[in-house]
Amino acid sequence: MKRIIFTFCIAFLSVGLTAQNFVSTTAENKNVVLEEFTGIYCTWCPAGHLIANNMASSNAGDVFLINVHAGGYAAPSGSDPDFRTSFGAAIDGQSGLAGYPAGTVNRRNFPGLEQGNAGATAMSRGDWATAGSTIMGETSPVNIAAVATADPITRMLTVVVETYYTSNAAASTHKLNVALTQDDVEGPQTGSTNNTAQVLPNGNYNHNHMLRHLLTGQWGVDVATTTMGYFQADTFMYQLPNDINGIGLDITKLDVVVFLAEGQQNIITGNATAVNVTIPAGYTAGDLGLTSVSTAPTGYCTANFTPMVNVTNPGSVDINNYTISYAVNGGTPVTQAVSTPITAGANTNLSFPQITLTGTSSIEYSVEFASTNPNMLELSTGNNNDSDGPFPLLDASFNFGDNFMEGFQTLSNGDPAPPNSIAVNPDDIRAFAVNKSIANLSYDLGGHGNSDGCFRWDFVDIATGSSMIVFEEIDLSNVAGASLDFTYGYAQWANENDRLEVLISIDCGSSWITLWDKAGADLATAPALSGARFYPDPNQWQDVNIDLSVYKTLNNLNIAFRGTSAYGNSLYLDDVNVASSTVSTNDVSVVNDLKVFPNPATTNVNLQFSLENNEDMNINVMNALGQVVEVVSAGNLASGEHNLSVNTEDFTAGIYFVNFSNGATSTTKRFVVSK
Repeated sequence: MKRIIFTFCIAFLSVGLTAQNFVSTTAENKNVVLEEFTGIYCTWCPAGHLIANNMASSNAGDVFLINVHAGGYAAPSGSDPDFRTSFGAAIDGQSGLAGYPAGTVNRRNFPGLEQGNAGATAMSRGDWATAGSTIMGETSPVNIAAVATADPITRMLTVVVETYYTSNAAASTHKLNVALTQDDVEGPQTGSTNNTAQVLPNGNYNHNHMLRHLLTGQWGVDVATTTMGYFQADTFMYQLPNDINGIGLDITKLDVVVFLAEGQQNIITGNATAVNVTIPAGYTAGDLGLTSVSTAPTGYCTANFTPMVNVTNPGSVDINNYTISYAVNGGTPVTQAVSTPITAGANTNLSFPQITLTGTSSIEYSVEFASTNPNMLELSTGNNNDSDGPFPLLDASFNFGDNFMEGFQTLSNGDPAPPNSIAVNPDDIRAFAVNKSIANLSYDLGGHGNSDGCFRWDFVDIATGSSMIVFEEIDLSNVAGASLDFTYGYAQWANENDRLEVLISIDCGSSWITLWDKAGADLATAPALSGARFYPDPNQWQDVNIDLSVYKTLNNLNIAFRGTSAYGNSLYLDDVNVASSTVSTNDVSVVNDLKVFPNPATTNVNLQFSLENNEDMNINVMNALGQVVEVVSAGNLASGEHNLSVNTEDFTAGIYFVNFSNGATSTTKRFVVSK
């Protein structure tokens, strides 16, 4: 970025005033610069956008908006776009905000309106208009104005800023700031129903006034003097990249907001201008748009997919030739040159040969499309790209066999799914692994407090939507029976019907059968908790056992857990386990009516079962690593009812398995020891 400065110190009404071009030399009231702190996961941020938009439209030329995506609600998840900048966190941090959305009006403290502690500049959205009226009622010692132009070929942005002091300023040092913002940035937004005017036909949200860059650095550059009659002209040049954080920088959607501040705080006044794009001589301006019209594959195994796009010409000139392309997961693009003209206002569908997407390690596939090389100068390139997916695909070559266990212990906070599973999250909701460090808890966050890791659907921040964890295939074709065990914790916010379903599929997810389904109060394991996110303590978990014996002849089963939000509180899942009993020589299990209780156990656990015949039974308790920690029986047991007790006082807290075997058949049951 280059800065060229021309300064003139002149007396008011002096003939030297002719050096000034466009800034006003008449004393004016202050203008408002509203910096709104926002994020794509912030439910009430769209309501803040609406308030800010109304302030600007009701006070045209006096209120200027900068939307700063910062904080936890702005952090992208999965395939979400990253709208943050390298400057936003510092601006956010100095405001003293206590929640989102928040906003500063001229970075000034308004006593009694602070969102956070006394002295903070951040305010809640209901106070912005009041603070703005105060600012606009004050006389400004300085005026500021800008002109911005961009060359569409070189993408060089030139901004000329003029300042003129109509009176002596109270502060001797002022900082000049030049912010680049962008309108019409399409993306996700939680709570978009709170500002329906910005919801696009496809359900995405139209983000405006988005901070993209600060041409003057984090806190601006010095103004030479702040005395009456002083005029300064600054020229800033910035090479516009094609994208920032992977988000396209559309040259036709840019504005420049300029303002003067006393250091990092207390903005005196501001102004804004649209970036003018000048068409060079000999060029014709046009437009080329592209939208995917591909059909998503069904199921989560091998997927046949035909890339197809609709190419549009929304401009006023014909487009004679261009190139379209697609790439899978950012790989080498597959291109197709098109020489059939598209007349102005027309569109056409174009397809590529069918491809096969095959999961090799429980991977998510996405297909990105792009159009390039039109036979004219294309100013707006924001509509040149689209994507399909992600398409979560399981590894068709992997099978768990007849049992597996997942305790979410190997994952870090934010991981979307454990190994040998996929996250199916078309709504991009907040669902991921967590442990106690996410909230600095004093106890482990795993099931019954026996481990520090589990999975969470964060319904407290999800207005609507659902997501699934889908596990790789299991094979029950050679077992006498099987069961699915898991544990979960949930509290309502008030009376919402958040939901958890356990599903099974025999066609790799093309269709699902419901095994278990609970919602709302029936799902709750703890009292409702409004005003705070629920974290289950060790006593707020519930164990579930589901008999899978009806599926014992099948070798291609997928188990899935689906959480659906009703905008309630958080739901936690842990200790997922499929256990099977193997087939005996006569395909009959000798252990009947098996019960293991209490579960979780503390000082002892009871093993209740019956035998049809006298049997030499080996009954062993094993830990989660498969090591025998207690031999319960290693001899002949008579036919009939049995009730054995195992002392667990010396067992460490955790997951255990009790195995019954007569040499020809075995049955395994899971239980938990809680301390």
